Amino acid sequence: MIPKQTIKELVNLRSEAKLAAETFSEAVAAQAEKHNVNKGALKKYVSALEADKVGKLDEETAAILEMIERETQ
Repeated sequence: MIPKQTIKELVNLRSEAKLAAETFSEAVAAQAEKHNVNKGALKKYVSALEADKVGKLDEETAAILEMIERETQ
């Protein structure tokens, strides 16, 4: 059985992670509004930077733009 103290520590970590996620979302929303950029796009970009996956995001964005262009022709 997992010790109660370990469970308590895990619950605390989960709580801290949730709070950090909320703080991040609020900060992204504030900066997106301040700089007049799309909130979702900013969040994806920052997340890609953090995960060192900007190249993958660039490829996905190019593919989406291509599909949009085909649809609007």
